[in-house]
Amino acid sequence: MRTKIFIFVILLTIAVFSACSNSNNSTDNERYSSEDEAIEKGLSEIDNLLSTESYRDVTLVFFERDGALGISILTEKNGEFRLVRNEPFYGFESNGDYITGGFEMKINDENMINILAGKVFDSTINQIILEDNKTKEQVEIWSREFHKSKLFYFVLGDDEYTDKTVLALVDQQEET
Repeated sequence: MRTKIFIFVILLTIAVFSACSNSNNSTDNERYSSEDEAIEKGLSEIDNLLSTESYRDVTLVFFERDGALGISILTEKNGEFRLVRNEPFYGFESNGDYITGGFEMKINDENMINILAGKVFDSTINQIILEDNKTKEQVEIWSREFHKSKLFYFVLGDDEYTDKTVLALVDQQEET
């Protein structure tokens, strides 16, 4: 009887660990002949591809799933490609107009990069600008005109997200 209980506990533990796994086992080892095919087959039918960004010879794939931001890495080996997701999904909730956050992401065995991300909640915001606190240089990272998603993100690389300021520009309605 003890043996049956022990085996049941072991099987239950394996089932729990498998269910809580952060990876998508159906595509973990599958490789494809093109980047586009790897992205298409690596994302699920509920994922919405937002963009691909290259940084230090690494291709990051940004996508939306159920309102949360997902990030995968497109890897290449011997001319074959695979989409790998090692990061959790980043969901954003706020009672404010928008919310931002920064996080580190491991892109390979030696390198981590910083990413700034957030979400717009106010329908009057039409643009998100990222400003460098030292140089005051500005770059648009989101525009309602060109983005269907309310999520925004920017690969900071080695820069710290505390060195940046996020500015939300509100749509100015003309009074008649």
